Amino acid sequence: MRVRDRKVLRLHRRLAPYKVAFLNSTDDELKSLAVYLYENLRQSHIYCLFTPLDSSSKSPGSIESQLSANDKLGVPYSILIRDTALQDGLISIRNRDTTLEEKVHISKVNDYIESLLKNY
Repeated sequence: MRVRDRKVLRLHRRLAPYKVAFLNSTDDELKSLAVYLYENLRQSHIYCLFTPLDSSSKSPGSIESQLSANDKLGVPYSILIRDTALQDGLISIRNRDTTLEEKVHISKVNDYIESLLKNY
């Protein structure tokens, strides 16, 4: 299905095998934060797509290309961890269907994702 000239697999949230995908970063501190959030979500039984970069891959690709890949896989939510997350504790959660991003504090990510998945 094409939405505004982009390819999207619009699986219902409950049918999507992965509920959340993490965007890759080359920064080690951001990777550590992503792994921490990933482990917390997995402990809450929320299936996440986390594909760490291998040593041969220097760059994860642009944010747009990673978001596009997640959209094509039907992942309802993508977590973007920007450089400022280490200072202010805020990450962005992007909705596949609306493409809107919401800022959420790191300490509230689990509760927020759980409420998104429960309320639909």
